[in-house]
This record gives sequence, structure tokens and C-alpha cells, in this order.
Amino acid sequence: MPANGDAEALFQLICQHRSSQPLLHMRGTHSTGALAQRLQEAGFRAGECVVYSQERQPLSADALTLLSGVCPVIVPLFSPRSARALFDQVQPTAPLCIAAISGAVAQTGHLPSHHSLRVAKTPDVQGMLDAVCDLWQLALALEA
Repeated sequence: MPANGDAEALFQLICQHRSSQPLLHMRGTHSTGALAQRLQEAGFRAGECVVYSQERQPLSADALTLLSGVCPVIVPLFSPRSARALFDQVQPTAPLCIAAISGAVAQTGHLPSHHSLRVAKTPDVQGMLDAVCDLWQLALALEA
């Protein structure tokens, strides 16, 4: 049974299927939801381990040129933090076609006001591919 890709849904799913086995939340350096702590507070034996780090990178000259242009640009965003990192670096003039992995990304408050937005139907690779493909069709229509 899937948890639909967010910490709250995962917390609820774990609570519904109580287990006496210890739990380990493997996460990135930056995460939301305080899952291990909440599980401990709910009576589970839970720990956490940081297994990856998403480091901010400056946009390339090519990316800045595209985002400052007039042709549509498809922008996949996988977290609110990624959205902030991107739009802290540039105020795009290009028409943006944004694929957001979740509603939390779509509602981050850091997205430019003039854009096309698709929220992935599922917060996974297939959901993002579908959203990007939808936006590809839209971008082709905008260029025509």
C-alpha cells in the first residue's frame, strides 16, 4: 500500500499498520515532516539516517540564457527547496511550463506568477514524466 509520496501520508500508513519492529527513516540532509521523531512520539522504535545531500548549484550560463529568453522552458521541480534555489537565482522572462512533483511544490510561494503548471498525478518518476510530456505539448503549442 503506497504512502503517496509525502511524510504525512507515510506517517499515517505506518500508524495504521503497527509493527513492533524497529524503523529507520533514510532521508536527505534537508527533509520535512520530522518522521522519525513523530514515530517515536507515537510509540514506535524509530531512528533516522541521512543518506544523501542535495547541494545547491549555480545555474549554468546556458540555463540563465534560456530562462531569460522568450521561448518556453519546461522546469521540473522536485521539492519546495529546489523551487526556492532556482528562483532565488533568476527572475525568468521565458514562458515557464512547471512540472511540480507535489502540491507542496506548487504552493511554495516561490513560483513566478506567470507560468503553466502541472502537478504530477503521482509523486514519482512516472508522474513527473507524464507531467513533463503534457507540458511538452503545451510548449509546442505556445511556440506555434
